[in-house]
Amino acid sequence: MFIKEAISIKADLEKTYMAFYDFAVWEKVLDDIEKVNIFYDDGIHQEFSMTVKRPLGLETVKGFRFCLPCSSISLCQTLPPPGFKKMIGEWIFQYKEGVSSVSAVRFFDLLDKSQEQIVSDKLSGFLRRNLSAFKNFLETSE
Repeated sequence: MFIKEAISIKADLEKTYMAFYDFAVWEKVLDDIEKVNIFYDDGIHQEFSMTVKRPLGLETVKGFRFCLPCSSISLCQTLPPPGFKKMIGEWIFQYKEGVSSVSAVRFFDLLDKSQEQIVSDKLSGFLRRNLSAFKNFLETSE
């Protein structure tokens, strides 16, 4: 299954990219993040785990990110959320006339295929919420 959400942010490209790259910013911007552990980060490759609050309790995911500065951040979750067989994705960054565009795409497989539409709708909602939180942070911070 594939989903995509996008947003325009009135901020320069480097600042926008760095907000998505830096997990410390994630912890400030997203109120559902309980904890991020970074195991490896060389500026391009990141290995991490992230624990988030969900309606049924805490969920921990583990994964790798491949970061191309000011262009894209690709994601592969080696431990996806409960009920997911696979979760991969990407944030794609573009810039034009004072506006950074961020697209978030996700590809996933579920253990229970009958739940695809419900999960797709929920995941789209999480992506829209997160993109809006980053937009608010970037447009209101110095």
